[in-house]
Amino acid sequence: MIKPDFQNGLINLSATLSNFVGARTTVPTLKELEEELKKEKKDVVFIIFDGLGVYNVENFSKKDSFYKNHIVLKISSNLPPTTTSATTTLMSGKYPDEHLFLAWTLYLKKQKRVVELYTSKDYFSKEKVLPYTQKVNCFLDRAQTDRKIYTVGPSYLNYSNKIENKVANTIDEMFLKIDEILKEKEKHFLYCYCSEPDYTMHEFGVKSKEAQEKFNSIVAGLKNLISTNKDVLILTTADHGQVDIRKYFEFDKELLLLQRRPLSMEPRFVSFKIKFGKKGKFKKLFNEKYVKYFDLIPQKEAIKQKFFGKGKNLRKLKNFIGDFIAVGNEEFVAFNINNSPSPLKGHHSGGTKEEIIVPVCVFEC
Repeated sequence: MIKPDFQNGLINLSATLSNFVGARTTVPTLKELEEELKKEKKDVVFIIFDGLGVYNVENFSKKDSFYKNHIVLKISSNLPPTTTSATTTLMSGKYPDEHLFLAWTLYLKKQKRVVELYTSKDYFSKEKVLPYTQKVNCFLDRAQTDRKIYTVGPSYLNYSNKIENKVANTIDEMFLKIDEILKEKEKHFLYCYCSEPDYTMHEFGVKSKEAQEKFNSIVAGLKNLISTNKDVLILTTADHGQVDIRKYFEFDKELLLLQRRPLSMEPRFVSFKIKFGKKGKFKKLFNEKYVKYFDLIPQKEAIKQKFFGKGKNLRKLKNFIGDFIAVGNEEFVAFNINNSPSPLKGHHSGGTKEEIIVPVCVFEC
């Protein structure tokens, strides 16, 4: 299992960008990227391509290595490697145990529900519930720079109340909005997010022709942006990688009877809260059935190894983690936690290099 690297990870990428726009931070930065930013291009464009980890770039680049050839760094996502945690770290500059958007779902004690943090829905019934109230601020709100700042991304993007978001719901729309801004006379810093190829890989699989087509559109958009603009530095990364799931398990009923609350977090990073006096039995039964596919990590060990950061908000963190977490390995199987009749073909959130290692690419024009 690969642990997150908080010296060479998304938190450090965020810190580098934060310092660049004058929102100073004490978090370690990426020195190689700082050198690129010293070139003082008129415009700097930062793009997150959801799910486009190093593993996925290599799969997609068999016929055209343009994107792959521009990788300058390979860095770590968070654990679990999932959009909720990773993009929150990128936009806030905070460790997971600081922002506490740890996974797609968390068990919220006051509501006694497993809640999807981004959608404010009950994970099992899908009914609307009270939203997760943890407050997170975007580092762009603290920017002190002569550059005009925009975010570019889907209509649901809500990183900042101070920065205008140029709505772009598709790959083509995003590149169009970026190009329009770059034609302005002012200097810019753009913070952009694209939900592809993650969305398509979830539905069709990471090696599907549909996912390849999305990647091809990304490469075409970048090439066009470079050929039609001048004095621009383009930086790209991903929040995590994604893998094809070989098999989904329906969680063992005997083990479910040992739980004090419903399962939560992610299909390849599952939180368990065990009934009093039953931890030993749970550990024995779990390892008998699933040790080939998952590493079972006790809460204390996860905190000791700093899976989530520097040890902040321990009371809340311990509640969210529960007594154990099960982390998916290279067998690439997952738990069908909510008994979906059609679970996703591609997924992430496990502890493998395919899911955790993401690229930082640099393009110039």
